[in-house]
Amino acid sequence: MTRKLITSADQLVDGKQYALVQREFTIKVTFSEVVHPEPQPGYWTTDDIACAQFIGRKGIGCIVGEDRQRLFDGLTEIGVKIYEL
Repeated sequence: MTRKLITSADQLVDGKQYALVQREFTIKVTFSEVVHPEPQPGYWTTDDIACAQFIGRKGIGCIVGEDRQRLFDGLTEIGVKIYEL
């Protein structure tokens, strides 16, 4: 089975599963992202901290970045490849 290599942070989809691969190590994770909507008058806006993260299976282990681009860049800088599952 051929898996699609993710080559851009824009290809990551919230809630989708991916494989992070570095040399002979592979971990299966789910991508999750908290993005703040633009504030609008008369509407409540969450104060959660915006972030992007890969969460390991069963919620064990987490790799967090300030946003999807920084998370993607940080992983690719250390030689981690991201594949769709």
